[in-house]
Amino acid sequence: MKTLLPHVAIKKHGNWISPVQYEAYKETYFEYDRDGHYSFRFINAGFIAELVFILVCVPIFNVVIGYPPLSISLLLTALVIYIVYLGMSIVMTIRTRYPWGDFGAMWHISKLQSAILIMLSIAIKASLLVYSISLV
Repeated sequence: MKTLLPHVAIKKHGNWISPVQYEAYKETYFEYDRDGHYSFRFINAGFIAELVFILVCVPIFNVVIGYPPLSISLLLTALVIYIVYLGMSIVMTIRTRYPWGDFGAMWHISKLQSAILIMLSIAIKASLLVYSISLV
């Protein structure tokens, strides 16, 4: 289970299967979600949780605490990690010819939904960053 990025492993017959084991992971996932109805949400859940965390923290940092540098730091970190992971996912998906990482898997399931969510996430974080910088 030594991988570069955090991930959700799935348990099968007492063994944990990592997304790095692509075929076994996919097969095991579909044992839980036979028709794949929840797969896009399953893959995207971490990104949504991060966005909710940011949407809660930024107003607290900017308004309640009144210290925008905390928001700026959080948003810059989140944006850099998100964009680097997106870039890695694109490069590795092209290179391996398999959906690589969460972005690759999302794109494989729904290109339109993925594009909308990726652009929306970046736009929200960037807008909050510009707003937080304007408070300094």
